[in-house]
Amino acid sequence: MDRALAYGQRLDIPAGSAIRFEPGEKHTVTTVSIGGRKIISGGNNLATGEVDMSRLPEIIDNIEVRNFGHFIQSPEINAKDISEYEIPREVYQSFYGPTVGDRIRL
Repeated sequence: MDRALAYGQRLDIPAGSAIRFEPGEKHTVTTVSIGGRKIISGGNNLATGEVDMSRLPEIIDNIEVRNFGHFIQSPEINAKDISEYEIPREVYQSFYGPTVGDRIRL
């Protein structure tokens, strides 16, 4: 994984879901920019704090010193080739429950 390309990004998957990565296994994933205040937490404290591209060299050095996987890659898929993902209403309701405007029988 190119950690520099991934910095400030998150997986483009619904909240509460996951993609499992087993050792040695490869997945192609779509990422999107972190929203809101753009604050990173967790992740072995490799890049904790507000997203700041000027910190990228320091973050990459820390990743390499701590022997985390990192290799440089070019962005192979152009974003215009990726369609927007939409969750069908039935799936959304079963996953998250009712939302604004839903009528439910009590």
